[in-house]
Amino acid sequence: MKKFLILLITLIAVVATIVFQTVFINEIPLFGVIANIGIVFISTIALTNDEKTGAIIGVLYGLFSDVMFGRTFGIYTIAYFILGYTIGYLKGRISLENRLTAIIVVAISTILFEAFFMIIGIVLYKYSNVQIGKFIKIIICETLYNLFLTFVFYYPFSWIGNLLNDTKKRYIF
Repeated sequence: MKKFLILLITLIAVVATIVFQTVFINEIPLFGVIANIGIVFISTIALTNDEKTGAIIGVLYGLFSDVMFGRTFGIYTIAYFILGYTIGYLKGRISLENRLTAIIVVAISTILFEAFFMIIGIVLYKYSNVQIGKFIKIIICETLYNLFLTFVFYYPFSWIGNLLNDTKKRYIF
């Protein structure tokens, strides 16, 4: 029952975030770029928990993203897994005292996430006409958009992360 409660909280949070991305965020592009609330969500959860929780949230979010948005199954799962695990691992080495940490983490994560997908596009999909200027514009716009979402959703997402953390501490020996 204890593990079921943790899994249920996790699944509800992941599904709610994916639905919000699909229904609202995808419909509001900024300069032709769509924000990625998944980066904000996973980063915040990993910052409030550990690498294991970050990795699990990343895999779950990635699986849903692969089903809904992916061209090749597993790419989003791998990317979000790496994101969640890495941030959770680094959590003990960075200050968590304010929202500024989350903002820096989300900015760096967005840049690396987009670079990862550009490399995947070149390698798997044979993108040959890569325009660096356009790519930089996408990174800048998406980073700014994600930072705005971090300001808006940091406290609700950190509340979910703390709830997961408290639930784990209470029920896992």
